[in-house]
Amino acid sequence: MVDGYFEDIVEYLDTCMAPSHFIVAQKKQLVMRASDYQLIVGQLYKLGPDEILQRCILDHENAMILEEAHAGTTGGHYAGKSTA
Repeated sequence: MVDGYFEDIVEYLDTCMAPSHFIVAQKKQLVMRASDYQLIVGQLYKLGPDEILQRCILDHENAMILEEAHAGTTGGHYAGKSTA
């Protein structure tokens, strides 16, 4: 289960085919967008510039992650690298 932005990417990675209603330009764009993503056991990951796979989170996970980041044991407003 993925959110709207990732649906076409997941379908492409799963089937190696773009949606049939896509025109040629959309298919090319999808192939380029999907090149940094991997589907592993039903979870979508993106390969970051640091060569680390990062799991794409779903909309319903946002609140929980933000709550933990701000109020949990690691909470606070620190520099980006420290937070990561």
